[in-house]
Amino acid sequence: MPTPTPSDVHEDALLTQFSVATLQEPNSFVADKVFPRISVNNQTDKYATFTAADFLRSAMQRRGVAAASAGSSYTTSKSPYHTEDWSLHIDVDDKTVANADSVYSPYENATAYLTQMEMLKREEEWISNFFGTGIWTTDKTGGTDFTEIGDDTSDPIGFVSDYQEAVEDLTGLLPMDLVVNRRGANALRNHPDLVARISGGASSGSPAIVTMQNIAGVLGLDRIHVASAIRNTAQEGETASISRLAGNHALLCYVNPNPGPMQQTSGATFVWNRYIGSSEGRRIKRWRDEDVESERIEINANWDQRVIGAGLGLFMSGFVAAA
Repeated sequence: MPTPTPSDVHEDALLTQFSVATLQEPNSFVADKVFPRISVNNQTDKYATFTAADFLRSAMQRRGVAAASAGSSYTTSKSPYHTEDWSLHIDVDDKTVANADSVYSPYENATAYLTQMEMLKREEEWISNFFGTGIWTTDKTGGTDFTEIGDDTSDPIGFVSDYQEAVEDLTGLLPMDLVVNRRGANALRNHPDLVARISGGASSGSPAIVTMQNIAGVLGLDRIHVASAIRNTAQEGETASISRLAGNHALLCYVNPNPGPMQQTSGATFVWNRYIGSSEGRRIKRWRDEDVESERIEINANWDQRVIGAGLGLFMSGFVAAA
């Protein structure tokens, strides 16, 4: 009798210990990392702004004998915010759940998908609201105002410090945060001037470890944020068209991580804290729709990403040349 073949003795089945899904790492997104989140009780309100010029003007005067002190004043205004509601849902029907192999967890899969969609939308809005020309008081252009950092003859240490001074000259506050995309981060990591500064501190025979943290230190910054998220712009069913969300630019900005009364920051995200069941302006809920024999899983998010101090940001288009 013929010997059974491998296919005769085994039926292919789905693995239970492994499956594949494209979920971008949370570190790819910067929307919740660069600017502080300000928790608010109402979906719409206003915040007070004290006129910067009044606080930068020297008004103190000498006081004569038996004379009154000089008087002064300052002005304020009010700026509005409005946390818009973003949402998306998936209906998970009973038949799908009942028929699913063990590798699938339809409710958990739907939750992971919705969470990724919320992070992606928040990042899209962040790039649109903060990462472009005409948003901040000062714009600089690679090839005109500075040499792009992919060119080994460029001077990132020099022009970053010059631009820090430019913001401080205008506002009295020194910007200590830099936002770049992945191409910009790699150009910084490989720039000979930065490598030389960092390797100068390495022990003999040991290679220098060039991290974004020690690059930030050499550039006189506190933090470098790498916006590396990608997005498919094709419609469902069409061939995927994938590109990076953040262009080859950079944003230098002053960020107050814990803003409060009479403080300043370049930007902020207002999140509505009274959205029932929400955390930091997000919530995921699930309820039964018996008419279609399904569980609806829905994500909601409320935020308003807002430029607070336009003078506290400096945008560099063409920070690194396109590939």
